Amino acid sequence: MSPGAGAGSGSGFYDIAIEKGTDKVTIHSYQTMYERYLAPKRNRKHIKLLEIGLGCWMGARNGRVGSAYHTWKEYFFNVDMYFIEQDPDCVQQWNKADGINGGGATVVLGDPSDDLFMADFKRQHARASTGGDFDVIVLSGGHTVAQQIKSLQSLWSTIRPGGVFFCEYLETSYLGKFGGEVGANNSHKLTGKATMFRYLHEIMEDMMYPDPNLDIYQLKGAGVHWQKNVKFHEVESISHIDCAKQICAVSKRAD
Repeated sequence: MSPGAGAGSGSGFYDIAIEKGTDKVTIHSYQTMYERYLAPKRNRKHIKLLEIGLGCWMGARNGRVGSAYHTWKEYFFNVDMYFIEQDPDCVQQWNKADGINGGGATVVLGDPSDDLFMADFKRQHARASTGGDFDVIVLSGGHTVAQQIKSLQSLWSTIRPGGVFFCEYLETSYLGKFGGEVGANNSHKLTGKATMFRYLHEIMEDMMYPDPNLDIYQLKGAGVHWQKNVKFHEVESISHIDCAKQICAVSKRAD
């Protein structure tokens, strides 16, 4: 558990993130989305947060690795943090710097696209004895399309009602090196390939289909059926999906 400065610091997410050196507000401009969805949760007595990716590729700042860790620790009043990181060297850097980091986070080595790893992670860290499910999940690392889709599929069930799942780095849906869609000879002509952003769009389409059982549509008993785009059986628990530049927030119904 990491008691942070919370709102008492007098700083908003952007100012804290800039000071801590996270790319969430330098390379990217995620601050509007985070303030919109996290400000109401900021001063709760307890927040349980999972982020995929420690961000060691950004290097150390002031002798510290894990700029997102320091951002969340400062931003929330009291936050219990978990990280999944697939790079062993990054986890080793974290472990060596743990004294500087001040502890307060559980860092687990593993690949978010690995079904067995994800099942084991959920058994160990999303249960009553560890505070239950997560209020916030941030999908930062695991930039490949396969890792992004698998992370949402695997971890959605661990989001509390009223919680939110942030999908960062959606630009990789258009970069071939990450499994994104590119045309012939790396042209910008889109191919219709399955990507994370296309997957989110298809979930939204599934949410928009009319209910053939409602009489107002005069479809009941007419044999009308819409084929779902994606095999995401928990789509009914999604309240809404909100997107900004290169990031989407998927919110779970509170009821």
